[in-house]
Amino acid sequence: MINEYEDFLHFSPWIIIFSYPFLIYGLYSIFSCIKKFEVVYLYKQRSVNARLFAIGFSLFLLIINIFFSIILLVESQFILFESNYQYPDIILIMVSGILLILSIYAGFKKEASISDLSPELIASRRSHVRQIESDAARVQSRSSPSTRKKRSTPPIRHSHKIQKRTKPKVKPSAKRKLSKSDILKKIKAMKPKAGVLNIEDFKCIFCFELPQYPQDKGRGIILCPNCKHPAHADE
Repeated sequence: MINEYEDFLHFSPWIIIFSYPFLIYGLYSIFSCIKKFEVVYLYKQRSVNARLFAIGFSLFLLIINIFFSIILLVESQFILFESNYQYPDIILIMVSGILLILSIYAGFKKEASISDLSPELIASRRSHVRQIESDAARVQSRSSPSTRKKRSTPPIRHSHKIQKRTKPKVKPSAKRKLSKSDILKKIKAMKPKAGVLNIEDFKCIFCFELPQYPQDKGRGIILCPNCKHPAHADE
């Protein structure tokens, strides 16, 4: 019975130890992007929608699996690759089927709306934001030098007789015309000092979405009076 399926099942200790754990973890990560996560960070602050990332990555792996299956069935040599098997593995076919199911599920999955978010989830997100603010304030307070309070002494007033003196009239000097570089320096000095902002700083803290027109029907994003973070006006 085993000999009949040995052409379709390619088992070895190396594959079981080093291949299957990463394969199972990769499928679980794709499922988490669809079910659990909202945003996936690719590099530093570069982020994409988690559901779109899961669909694209699943289709990419599915195309590669189909390509290598065709090479095995045709028995052709691809560059320096020459397979020792005549048929694709059952595990490869199962993984391709799972990737196809995940892609279809992610495509038809409905995104969670604001009404679907539970109060506990919103409260946990608020507490997370407050913790970030408190950590930033604590670091800033440590870095700022301690200033000692000086005792203020009342000023001593001396009464002197002031004699009126005629001040000579000073002719106003002609103002020097500022150059373009001086004007740019002044404008740059008047600009507010802020950190590097990106598109994530303008998203709503609850739904992690930017305002859309006309889908939002006039809903804008305002700063929350409590946590000073952006949020939709009706939240």
